Amino acid sequence: MDSHLGTFVKPVAVIPFDDTNLKAYWKFDEASGDIINQSESDVDLGAGADMQVTGATYGATGIIDEALSFDGVNDYGEVGTSVSQWNYIHEANGLSTICAWIKLTTLATDTEYIFKTNNNNSAGRGFVFHITGAEGLNMQITTATATCFEGVTTANYVPDTTNWHFYVVRTDLSTATDTWIWHRDNGNEEKGDRTNIGTAGDATNKMICCIRNDLSTRAFAGDLDETSFWNKIMSSDDETSLYNGGAGLAIY
Repeated sequence: MDSHLGTFVKPVAVIPFDDTNLKAYWKFDEASGDIINQSESDVDLGAGADMQVTGATYGATGIIDEALSFDGVNDYGEVGTSVSQWNYIHEANGLSTICAWIKLTTLATDTEYIFKTNNNNSAGRGFVFHITGAEGLNMQITTATATCFEGVTTANYVPDTTNWHFYVVRTDLSTATDTWIWHRDNGNEEKGDRTNIGTAGDATNKMICCIRNDLSTRAFAGDLDETSFWNKIMSSDDETSLYNGGAGLAIY
């Protein structure tokens, strides 16, 4: 009851974000220790997707609360120990969406890795999500011997060193065309018609975050916040909700 107007005000229900097929979700709000997988979905990877941090700086200003900052030299994260839990991304008929808020510290002149489960070269079963200098962002699916799927954005997608940007890459290996779609800030769509070749079997390595698998080269320089991995093709409505007009939206 509103005491001033004498009328009943009905409370507004808060509808939670649909977390169906959310495998991993990192908020990067921790002050120390592991970055915890916050996903509560029925297919989440649980503690297997907790990130063990080496060198990175906690408590950077994020798009929502805090972020994790990588120096581009020797900071990195290791996500669990499994080499099979990300297979859904690279196997035949695989469906995946990766969402990440990224703020670059310095503009890359060469490849800087953000997430990687193959080996140190393009060969090695798995996937790689990285910044490729002036070419923009890149998503590769690799076999044990070579790259079999690749989607590269144009220079329009190269992050600047001032602002946060929301990146979404959808990879659909169930179809031979329109197999990848990149979005930045809920727009600027780029999609490609690529040959669909999945790669069966476990990844070559566990996931390494923000550095090459040798842990000493091709390191990412910048901040990460509100990052999520999905075993589905995210809808446009859900992407718009997570972008939230540039303010970001916490899934939980």
